[in-house]
Amino acid sequence: MGRTLTAADRARAAVQAARKETSLKTPRKNLHRATVKFFDRQAELVRAGLTAKGHLARESLADDLTHILDRVFVQTRADYARDMQTILTAIQEGAVRHRVKDFGSDASLDLSNPKAVRYLERYCSQQVTRIDDTTRQVLAGIITRGVERGTSYTTIANQIVSRFKDFSTPATQAHLRSRAELIAVYEAGEAYESASLGCVSKLADRGVEMEKSSLDAGDGRVSRICRRNSQAGWIPLDQPFPSGHQRAQYHQGCRCTVLYQVAGT
Repeated sequence: MGRTLTAADRARAAVQAARKETSLKTPRKNLHRATVKFFDRQAELVRAGLTAKGHLARESLADDLTHILDRVFVQTRADYARDMQTILTAIQEGAVRHRVKDFGSDASLDLSNPKAVRYLERYCSQQVTRIDDTTRQVLAGIITRGVERGTSYTTIANQIVSRFKDFSTPATQAHLRSRAELIAVYEAGEAYESASLGCVSKLADRGVEMEKSSLDAGDGRVSRICRRNSQAGWIPLDQPFPSGHQRAQYHQGCRCTVLYQVAGT
């Protein structure tokens, strides 16, 4: 366990958490809209592909969908990855501004560096591929259940297209998020926290001893992982939190933020 956060630490933490939330509010909405657009476009293309196949035997639906999705993913991946990269770059720029305000110009990162740009480009492409892989698994499950129950090709096809709407439509319960919102929240948090750690690591590389602590949302929905990380208090920058992570995000839907300071201040 590290050094416990003081009352002053917690007051400063609340300010930093609010600053992060304000910074993420608009780009997170933009990423959510881009993700909804992405799923809606995929739904249109999948519907068109299935309709073109006509009323076939349900046993052929798995093969039909595999070929259709292969084409759809190629058609939609690049635009969404490009949108994601633009939005995540803006989020990272906001995080860098915050760390510069906290620690001075020595904490600045050059996000326009070709190496940094290529890294984010690869990251976005990989994330969209993972999203598509999950989509493929979800839709395969619909087919498997439909075939087992003897559901018609047309009905299963309609269920597949309808599932895309579930990806982008908010749930009726306020505490449940659509898949599109979960993606937006996670990727926005990842961009902010990764850039923050990059700035602080730059200081550490220059010989400044830094330490960190994790701040959870402080409500009844905080997970055990997040709570344990928060309870660790101030720990050295290179020491992982109890969960094994060096920084937030600790899981899908994580709402934590990591605080940084010069050691001993």
